[in-house]
Amino acid sequence: MKTEVHIFVGDFSTLEAATSYTEERWPPVVSAFEDPDAQVDEDPTWALLDDQPGCQYLDADFIETLHPDDGQEHAAYLGTLLAAGDLATIVDSIGPHATVVLVFQQALGGFDGSFQSTDVLRFLGTFDADL
Repeated sequence: MKTEVHIFVGDFSTLEAATSYTEERWPPVVSAFEDPDAQVDEDPTWALLDDQPGCQYLDADFIETLHPDDGQEHAAYLGTLLAAGDLATIVDSIGPHATVVLVFQQALGGFDGSFQSTDVLRFLGTFDADL
């Protein structure tokens, strides 16, 4: 299946630190038995989405966070998705200890969206991908 992938690179010390930025975080559930007066906020926090003013929606099922701690060979994995010329450009842009974030086009849920670099992620661009 042909699609597009929006690729970011960043420097996070751990996979958990990376995913706390790239994945939505739901507030802890407080039961009425624990605190009958508790107000439950149903909305997750999501730094990646908050830092992308050009996106009104993201679906976390179509976002991957690749970190050196995950044990994968990122260049080999990216090579299964991208054309050789694009792969060379990306590999040259990331170091061996970098975190790579892949936002597949389907994450936009059919809405228009544009991406930009943030304080913690550098946007490398949008590339054709083969799933």
